[in-house]
Amino acid sequence: MALIASAMDNTAEGGLIILDGDKTDGVESVIKTLRYHVALEGSYSKAHGKLVWFIRPLRPPNIDEWRPKPAHLENGFTTVPGIFSADGADRGSRLLAETLPELSGKVADLGAGWGYLSRHILLSPDVVRLDLIEADHTALEMAKVNVPDQRAVFKWTDAREVEGSYDVVVTNPPFHTSRQPDPVIGQAFLKRAAAILQPKGEAWIVANRNLPYEQTLGRVFKDVDTVLQQNGYKIFRARKPKTANA
Repeated sequence: MALIASAMDNTAEGGLIILDGDKTDGVESVIKTLRYHVALEGSYSKAHGKLVWFIRPLRPPNIDEWRPKPAHLENGFTTVPGIFSADGADRGSRLLAETLPELSGKVADLGAGWGYLSRHILLSPDVVRLDLIEADHTALEMAKVNVPDQRAVFKWTDAREVEGSYDVVVTNPPFHTSRQPDPVIGQAFLKRAAAILQPKGEAWIVANRNLPYEQTLGRVFKDVDTVLQQNGYKIFRARKPKTANA
């Protein structure tokens, strides 16, 4: 409902709003609630998905109650419901933050979320710029709150498609888009990390120990070390990308 509220905020009166979702993720319940507030123009269902559309009314319903209420976490972090790990940093990110050395140069945080790792990265004074790259707009807006550092640059884009040239890439790649794990997503992050690194650049990666990332890392980096295995996670340091920026 929070996304629908945002859509109404950003759509002109009479504009078309389209809602698409997976039935297994509860879209039917969302649509049922929506019907009480707006007249749906149409709907379409196929497989596990459902699509509906409606015209933004002249006087939209009171949507303030649809907006997520910020949660204030330890160490001054702020999140909102609906984004990944909204209740606090996940164990993998915490482990990577504890393991990272002092970094330097231009750094990218692929899949930065609400900024937990990014704030830790910027504790290194020799980091001259940090690009927070995140596809979830709401999470990125929270990152702007959590990382008030002039060296931070916020990029709303898919990390698998980002361009650039970096000295260091840090990432805790996502490994599912639904309830089922999908290592292909994380593997795409690793390939993109190699593609955007300088020839002498390095990547720091945390992953669930059951995810098969070793082969992918070996294909795109010349030097791969497993720095740590702990609490069901593994941390890699990958250097000398084979597809690096010249």
